[in-house]
Order: sequence, then structure tokens, then C-alpha cells
Amino acid sequence: METRANHFIVGAFVLGLIAAAFGFVHWMGRQDLTADVTRYRILFHGSVAGLRPAGDVLFNGIKVGKIDTVAIYAPDPRQSEVMVSVQKGVPVREDSLASIAQVGITGLSAVQISAGTPNQPLATIKQKNGFADIKTNAALSGSVMDAMPELLANVNAFFVRLNQLVASNEDTLQKSLASLASFTAVLDSNKDELDKTLKNVNAITESFRTAAARLQSTIERIDSDLSEDDESIVVQAKKTMVALRGIAEKLNQTIDGNAEKLTQTATHSFQELAQLAKDGRRVVRGLDRLLEKVDRDPQSLLFGSTTVKPYQPQ
Repeated sequence: METRANHFIVGAFVLGLIAAAFGFVHWMGRQDLTADVTRYRILFHGSVAGLRPAGDVLFNGIKVGKIDTVAIYAPDPRQSEVMVSVQKGVPVREDSLASIAQVGITGLSAVQISAGTPNQPLATIKQKNGFADIKTNAALSGSVMDAMPELLANVNAFFVRLNQLVASNEDTLQKSLASLASFTAVLDSNKDELDKTLKNVNAITESFRTAAARLQSTIERIDSDLSEDDESIVVQAKKTMVALRGIAEKLNQTIDGNAEKLTQTATHSFQELAQLAKDGRRVVRGLDRLLEKVDRDPQSLLFGSTTVKPYQPQ
């Protein structure tokens, strides 16, 4: 009995020493950790799903600390209180903002702290509580995390429907792929003929374009020639008419000025002169009508009249 009691005492003493050693190491570690970090409080509005104690705290994407606690904020249950420890020397400023950042696809999240403006003062630590407050970016904290489950559900539903669609149309897709492969093979085997056909089509198109340009040029030249001919004919006709009018006027003046002498000396010739005057006036009227016709239809001098004769019943 005495030997067994000694072994029990020795074992208990050894276990006590081991427990004391672990406690001392843990206490020293907490003392060192507390001495080298600054504590901050963050009040998040909405969901903080994915945050857990010992989670990461990031500053511009760099790990600078850890999450201490995640709890409901007692004065306002709509908010969540997250206490974090950040390494000393990290410049958390008054306008720095905290948000929830997704870490991979595991569903875990981290606290992301922005750098803020360099000329702003550092966040002030309250002497009473021993921590400073960091404002939150409401646009990036709760809304994105709340929408993430719904987004993942929609993505999952999309892939499920896609798999069902592919499975139900597998035969059709295989036939379509086979037809596409056959069509590609035909094109590949006849690529020389296809190149020739395309070149011929391009040549025909170019020929049509050249012919159209030549036809347009010919039509413009014909219009120009006809216009010049019409103008020259009209000018010549007008000059002739002016000359004939001058002759007629001189003839009338001669007849009027010498009518009495002609009556005395050549009474028998008066009728012939009168007839000549009438003929001259008739010629003048005919030339007037000709000039009017030329003004209305100049091309009739070159191609004849285009007037359609009236129908004469048999």
C-alpha cells in the first residue's frame, strides 16, 4: 500500500508540473500578444455570416490580425459587434472602413480594413474601453453576403438545367456535330473550287460595276451633245429670222415710200408687187411658227415630230 501511494503522489506531481508549464506558456503568449496588438471594435449592420473567432483581419488584403469575438450588439440587436486585434504599427485611420470579405469558396469570411486617407489622423483608442472604433462600409458588408446564398443557388440551378438540357438532347447534339463535321470536310475537300467560284463572282461583280460606269458616262455624253445641238439650231434659226425680218421691213419701206411713183409709172406692176409683199409676209409668219416649234421641241429638227397621228377607222 505504501509503494502504491508513493507512485500516485509522484504521478500527480508530474501532471501538475505539466499543467503549470502549459498555463505559464499560455499566459506568456497572451501577454506578448496583448502587448503587440491594438484592439478595435466594428459594428456591422446586417448579417456577419462567415465570421468566426480566430478568423483573419486583412489590411489592403494583407493579414494583420485576427478576430477575437463575434457577438450581438446589446444596445441594438440589428447590429453585430466584432472585436479584432491588429498588429501595432498598422495605420488604421479615422476614415478607414471595415467590410466583410469572402475567403475562397469555403464560406468563411474575413474582416477587410481599408487604408483611408494618408493625411487623416489615426483611429483614437478610448482609454475607458481600451479599443478604437472602425466605421463600416455598409455597401460591402451585409448586402453582398446576404445575396451570396441566393446567387450560389441560382448558379447551381442554372447548371442543373443545363445538364438536363444536354442530356435530353444528346442525340440531336451528336447528329448536329456529325453534320457539322461532314460539312467542314466537304468544304475542305472542295476549297480550291470554292476559291475559284468566289474569284469568278468577284470578277462578274467588277464587270457589272465597270459596265454601269461606262453606261452612265455614255448617257451623260449623249445628253450633253443633244443639248449643245439644240442650242446651236435655235441660235441659227433666230439669226435667220432676224435677217428675214430686216429684209421684210426694208421691202415694206420701199413699197410704202415709192407707192405713188410706182402707181404713176407702172400701174400694171402694182398687183405683182402687192402679191410679192403678201408672199413675204407669209414667209415671215411661217418662220415665226417654225421658231416657236423649235423652242417647244428642238429635237424634232433632228429626229422628226413625235406627235402620234389620230386613229382613222377603216
